[in-house]
Amino acid sequence: MPTEKELLATCSQVGNLLLNSGAETFRIENTIEHIGKAAQTPIVCYSTLTAIFISINESTDTLFIKPKMGGYDLKKVDAINQLSRDFTQQKINFNQFNQAVIDLDQTVTQTPFWLQVLGAGLVSMAPMLVFKATWTDLSLSFFVGLLAFIFSKKITNYYDFPYISEVVGGFTIGLLASLLVKFHIGDNLYNIIISSLMPLVPGVAITNAIREIIAKEIISGIVRITYAFFVAGAIAFGVILAIEVCH
Repeated sequence: MPTEKELLATCSQVGNLLLNSGAETFRIENTIEHIGKAAQTPIVCYSTLTAIFISINESTDTLFIKPKMGGYDLKKVDAINQLSRDFTQQKINFNQFNQAVIDLDQTVTQTPFWLQVLGAGLVSMAPMLVFKATWTDLSLSFFVGLLAFIFSKKITNYYDFPYISEVVGGFTIGLLASLLVKFHIGDNLYNIIISSLMPLVPGVAITNAIREIIAKEIISGIVRITYAFFVAGAIAFGVILAIEVCH
């Protein structure tokens, strides 16, 4: 069995990985506490989006982690969940579990950019099926959403300013949609805009916020909702600014 310091170090790395990968706080707490039970050491974990506290019941040892919120990497969340299950079910020992966590922390699982762009275009087309839009608007929403996604991602390479990518993405959508309708290439301005916004909408953040609140993790839920609100506001500002410029 691992020592208390080894167990705390591994649990801290697991918590940091889960939070930086977009996991809910209650998932982080449950995962770490289950790891403690599997190691026959009672652990208590309390997590928010800005801090994680890990403590051993029968000891004065307490670990405080101040992680930085990252993006969303659901592959890593799934991988850690599977590793913790394997460790809990004694399919792997602690050393194997610890090494797998270290390897996972050093692994980059980012989806290729071209695939992200293609996915953004396809996601932009989906609402058009609900709107029963014309084939022209369906095609245009693919390219508008795709271009907006590219510009919103590329702008961060030059300006590391909060919410600038969302404003640029929204502005791109509003500008392109307005010009397409103005020159009678597109049919419905609002259908194109709403559809093209889909890749930029913080859907995972909103979903996780609702799950946090349902799980009675009120603080983390409010933080995620606030973040989603600011992202949506930045996108809306960019769209409205572009429409006003074109009119």
